[in-house]
Amino acid sequence: MGDWAPVPAESLRGAAVVTVALTGAAAVGVAVMTMLRGGEVIALFEAARVDVLGASMLTLAHLMYLPTLVVWSASWLAGPGFALGTGTAVSPAGTELGVVPGIPVLGLVPENSSMWMLVAVLVPIACGALAGWMVRSRLVWGRTGTGLWPRAAITAGISVVSAGVAALAAVLASGSIGPGRLADAGPAVGPFALAVGIEVLIGCGILLLTPRHRDELAEERTDFWREQATAAPVD
Repeated sequence: MGDWAPVPAESLRGAAVVTVALTGAAAVGVAVMTMLRGGEVIALFEAARVDVLGASMLTLAHLMYLPTLVVWSASWLAGPGFALGTGTAVSPAGTELGVVPGIPVLGLVPENSSMWMLVAVLVPIACGALAGWMVRSRLVWGRTGTGLWPRAAITAGISVVSAGVAALAAVLASGSIGPGRLADAGPAVGPFALAVGIEVLIGCGILLLTPRHRDELAEERTDFWREQATAAPVD
């Protein structure tokens, strides 16, 4: 196998790094929106006019859907965003909403967007770059996968697996939140997976496909001579 041996394992490892990093970034996004739009959520809670028990049950229900909100946040960061009904869209490029159900947690949804929010797509690219850096460090340390084509295969593998994970997450986080037009909610599977795949490919490619620099080559030579010295027989 030679240089090709680490391709499957490193592809999965890099995709795992992307998944964890993007999930963390999306969770931070939900936390930031909670701080910025917490007043809207409280107002919707008050409008529901529920007692203490009802408010507690409503809060627990919100916590159960927290993973869904994280996936919606990840789709927003990737660019495609998500829907809150047929013909609606919430994304960095713009927000188009109709009548939104009075569910308190939906108060976190931004009412408008700015073109500056498109900078958010740098987050998945950064996640891909992080995965590329970690995989490249392992390849240098193990002195495997040093050729261009094995690294290109790893880059493509990380991108494809990350896109697959995004597609699965979108399927699980999409569905109906009500009758009629509200039957269509959540991120679209295809656009979300495609956006994550392309953005991760860019970020990972920047780190994995650039030529090896002088420090890496020097580190490889140092490790080689250290191993030779250790393995040399002592008279």
